[in-house]
Amino acid sequence: MIKKTAVLILIVLVGWPDLSRTQTKLMLIGDSITEGMQSGSGLGFRDDVLFGLTGEGFSIRLVGSEGDYPFEGFFHAGAEIRDFYYGPGGLGTYDVGQAIEKYKPDVLMIHLGTNGVDGWREMGPYVKSDGQTLHDGTLSGHLANLLAYVARWRNGQEASFLKKVIVSRIIERVEYEDETAAFNAEIDRMTADADSGKIASSIPPGLLRVADQYAAFDTSSMLSSDLIHPNDQGYAAMGQVYIEAFESLPMQVLFASDSVRYGNAGEELPEPLAVEIKDGYESPLPNEIVWFEVTEGDAAIIAPATVRTDSFGCASVRILGGHASESRVRAHTLALLDSVADFTIYGDNGLTVAGEVVYAFGGKPVPDVTITWEESGIAVDTSDAGGRFSYSGFPEQGSVTLTPYRETVSPEAAAVLMYDAALTARYALGLEHLTSEPAAAADVNQDGRISLLDASFIARYAMGLDHDPANSTGSWLFFPDTIRFDPLVQSLTDEKISAILRGDLHGGWDQQTAGKAVQSGLIESEIHRNGDSYQVMLKTTSTNLLSFEMDCRYLSDDLELLAVTTGLAPEFSLYRRGVDSDYQRIGLFGMYPADPARELLVLRFRSKTNSGTKIASFTKVYLNDVRLSDMSICLEEGGTVKVEGDLRLFANHPNPFNGNTVISYETETGSRIGVKIYNHLGRLVRNLSPLDSGPGVHSLVWDGCDQEGRPLASGMYICVVTDEAGRRQVGKMELIR
Repeated sequence: MIKKTAVLILIVLVGWPDLSRTQTKLMLIGDSITEGMQSGSGLGFRDDVLFGLTGEGFSIRLVGSEGDYPFEGFFHAGAEIRDFYYGPGGLGTYDVGQAIEKYKPDVLMIHLGTNGVDGWREMGPYVKSDGQTLHDGTLSGHLANLLAYVARWRNGQEASFLKKVIVSRIIERVEYEDETAAFNAEIDRMTADADSGKIASSIPPGLLRVADQYAAFDTSSMLSSDLIHPNDQGYAAMGQVYIEAFESLPMQVLFASDSVRYGNAGEELPEPLAVEIKDGYESPLPNEIVWFEVTEGDAAIIAPATVRTDSFGCASVRILGGHASESRVRAHTLALLDSVADFTIYGDNGLTVAGEVVYAFGGKPVPDVTITWEESGIAVDTSDAGGRFSYSGFPEQGSVTLTPYRETVSPEAAAVLMYDAALTARYALGLEHLTSEPAAAADVNQDGRISLLDASFIARYAMGLDHDPANSTGSWLFFPDTIRFDPLVQSLTDEKISAILRGDLHGGWDQQTAGKAVQSGLIESEIHRNGDSYQVMLKTTSTNLLSFEMDCRYLSDDLELLAVTTGLAPEFSLYRRGVDSDYQRIGLFGMYPADPARELLVLRFRSKTNSGTKIASFTKVYLNDVRLSDMSICLEEGGTVKVEGDLRLFANHPNPFNGNTVISYETETGSRIGVKIYNHLGRLVRNLSPLDSGPGVHSLVWDGCDQEGRPLASGMYICVVTDEAGRRQVGKMELIR
């Protein structure tokens, strides 16, 4: 395990139901602190919680009616606890029940109480004198009644989707230290009483977790100037406490034994059915209650059916096989976000279904396609490198529906290009004919027709721009999308499934798996300089260009990319995405072939320093669907810039080179010479200088290693030779490993 907070992975020895979690819905409930008042971003700890949990691999979505996506929640500045519910002591100004009904959160995080700790509110106990009835006249009683209100969506009164409530100890109001301590003490007492079952009729055991923001908060350094709301440091500390509280929740039921079993009627299965429960730290959870029940068929549980996990977090039951061809046994625990695991039990014999998944363009095998048996919820197999899948154990004369699924492909895979957007646009205008496969791939908004909107969606995906929920580019189509046998009467070993990647009209996924062919010589560059401004103009020698895309990389300490324009006809659409400070993704597409006489792209840079080599690199370059060679351009070269003086650099040899290469230069008068090697991003990797050189030609050897003697990767490198007068010569070298 790399980090303690890594998300749990479901591990099964033979087969398993698909328990991969959809997004866990998390609702933040609170007041102006939860809203983010006085924070620099206006988000408070909401962005810390979301990015912290998703960065650790949790699939999280914040939900609620307030805030902007994805930083939503249910918070109201100045609100008090009793405003959030209807019931004892609750006025219901902002009824959280309505938000729970609408958004169906799995977990609530509650931060409320600061507005009630103001020196005159009643700070008494959360329960009345009988020790069980919740108090409706104290601040802690208001919180207890709010928790009892939301518990209705956990214990079945309203629903049963709510799994956990994380309630926080509140941070100190500086002028009300005693009240804060009293309120937090009641939160601790209430949580302990709930877990012990003392107030089970109001707050069920296992519902609450406490986030101790109070202990982690330093009022001397983490408050803003109003001494009420946190500053950015304080919000970050609060967010970390919530993250740790969430990570400590039980996450999943895992199979500790095979999920698919075979047995004879009336006979005990050789091995019991077993599950394992772990928390967010992948630590076993002992003493958790698990109960098993037969949900289908007539298999029988040998008592007891309700058990507790042992010290290893495992719980198991013994099973008698039934007469039915298929029985299901489910393991439950309400302590978990993912709270069930299903076992399937068949008779001794089962039928086999096998086949292959191939790509619609070219028929190459598609690996990593999960085949799910819908009736049982089991992911029976995943296609191998040859596209093959197979499973034995289907019931004879039973209904069997198989559904294929494959994860969405990332834009970084370059399986979908701007060229696909161009083909889609041409088809929409009647300029291109598409066969059934690319036509199916083109309808990425799935409205039953191909339009310029589909072309725009494909282009935005290819650039990695913000993903519209209606844009399905990168997801998979399967033909057939289900294979149904009703009933299955014999084993079948040659089922065919055809796959298409939405947005891929040219068969790019097929080429991508085999590796793109690389060509060169189709792009020409010209550089002009005016003071600290550089203008790089790219043209193409191609007469049939419909699209172009590339990654432009440069050293942001030296250069700033000010503008990107195109000289092509207006019907060419230009897209640009800033990935980070020194990395831009640029692309364009049009409906008609570009005029080679016009500039394909014009990039305008500003030099930020007076020293260093200014280098722009173009990688992942595609002209239509043709992958071009990577290019590195030294902006000081070409155009109006000339190097004058008595210093001359010769071409290194050999070039390209594998091991060593010889660098030669000539100086007429003699000078102290500097020789430095930069990578394609302009970063210094080796300093071979200074060297005292007399008049004449001099040579030195570079071994392709960096300053620490480590071999460098294949790629383009820049050799810069300078003399004491500041004259400079630049050469390009290509290292091939």
